[in-house]
Amino acid sequence: MKKAASVFLRAEITQNDVENLICWLENDIVTQYMEDGLDTVQMLREMVIELPEHLYSLKLSDGGMFFIIDGALEKDEPLEPVGFLRLDEYAYRRYELVFAIGREDLWGNGFGKAAVRKALDIAFFEHRADSVRALVRRENIRSARVLLGSGFLPGYGGQKLMEYSLTFRDYLSHLRKLQSM
Repeated sequence: MKKAASVFLRAEITQNDVENLICWLENDIVTQYMEDGLDTVQMLREMVIELPEHLYSLKLSDGGMFFIIDGALEKDEPLEPVGFLRLDEYAYRRYELVFAIGREDLWGNGFGKAAVRKALDIAFFEHRADSVRALVRRENIRSARVLLGSGFLPGYGGQKLMEYSLTFRDYLSHLRKLQSM
């Protein structure tokens, strides 16, 4: 596995980003484990018609924080959009994480793991979150691996979804463990 050389979470959303989002969400392979692909595509199409570009970021971050995941495999390559990530505060100082690497040709290169770690830094160190959770479809092994590798612990498991959660204390412990390796 090649490892992502760099990953950046970008909050400023452009017209090109929205076109990428629509393309990714219309790809059945990318959305096979997602809950809301086509509804979101319709919302994005309406947003492009109704809003000027400088308001896209505000619209997509309504109720949370929305980021485009920019990444590159080599240090000398320019960053390009590879996916998206959302952090929503669902209760006081408790956040829910949703992420997807939309470029299926780049799956398995560490972009998801790097993006999740950057999102955890934002949630815990900038927003002082007590905990972060992610709800993942049971058959989504790749996302489960990313979460477990980032320190999340499996919790409640329903028929369809599995909840992974991470407290601030457990995240600090995970970071200490990574530093000692």
